[in-house]
Amino acid sequence: MKITVKNVPPHVRDELAAQAARKGQSMQAFLLDELTRLASEPWADDLRGEARRGARSQKTQPADISMVEASEAERT
Repeated sequence: MKITVKNVPPHVRDELAAQAARKGQSMQAFLLDELTRLASEPWADDLRGEARRGARSQKTQPADISMVEASEAERT
């Protein structure tokens, strides 16, 4: 598959090239490694969902859910 990123600022391109050079890689190899690493990391939304599911399974609630429920109870 081919991926094209347009409008990359010169300073970003230069920094990516420098990082690739420090690792002794071509830009292509460096970017492929970085994309692979990013794709294998959990996203913040996934982590929040896992934290909430874990908290519920332990019969506790995350603070943000408790605060919403508390403020709803105060209104009634």
